[in-house]
Amino acid sequence: MKIKYIKFNSSDIFEPNIITTGFPALDMNMKLNYPIKKDLTGFGIYAISLRHKDKKNKIIYIGKYQGKKVNIEAGDPRDRWFKHIATATLLHQNLRWTSQNLLLKEVNRALKYFHNNHNFLKLVSNSIIGLTEHELIKKVYAEGKTDMQISKNRMRFSVQNFNLFHKGRPNTKIEIKEILNMFECHYWKVSFDKYKKKIEIKKQMKLIEDNIIDIYKDKLPMNGQYKIKEKNFYHYNPENLIEVDTQAFLYLNKSITQKLSEFL
Repeated sequence: MKIKYIKFNSSDIFEPNIITTGFPALDMNMKLNYPIKKDLTGFGIYAISLRHKDKKNKIIYIGKYQGKKVNIEAGDPRDRWFKHIATATLLHQNLRWTSQNLLLKEVNRALKYFHNNHNFLKLVSNSIIGLTEHELIKKVYAEGKTDMQISKNRMRFSVQNFNLFHKGRPNTKIEIKEILNMFECHYWKVSFDKYKKKIEIKKQMKLIEDNIIDIYKDKLPMNGQYKIKEKNFYHYNPENLIEVDTQAFLYLNKSITQKLSEFL
């Protein structure tokens, strides 16, 4: 078994495009295509980071990727990063939320919190947050499971960083590319010498993911396990997150590698 850490800027592994009319809001006009990339196969632990307003690159989410059902060496972890970028920005077409109550609650929370912030209110005009309650229920609320699902922490993360992604009008293709440049994708890729199916590693990978997130859950604002209530921030304090290429990140790197080595 081999464990290899690799890192990509998301603009190098996704090909951005735009659609003519965003849906369900005009700002939601982003499409991401996957150019061929040889290193992006297999399974392991992945993370995504965002270069914040202060230009510091901080980890915002950690999860597991388990390859394909019939072969863990197959598949493409961009399927995961794609969803996180889509929901972190609230720019991708066809985002949905399966809880009507949480959808309305979080949109109203954002509007109430920033009710005196004229710049924010201007930026939301063509976004999902600018939709009426009727439009939210009709166009965003969706019963049952959906791949492109927003969640409470993903919505809150996006709201806190809204002016990084939104301009009060649909982004151009060049602007989408600039937004992609803010995100980095991190992958602790595991390779086996022999063929395995997903069911053979599923239990161990869940244990690894649970263990890592339990350790770092107070530093992962887009993970569902993040529970901290910040008094001075809408959702999280960026200073509390793990900055890439620092000693804290080296410790995270070592921790993930050790957990993968111990369990597999």
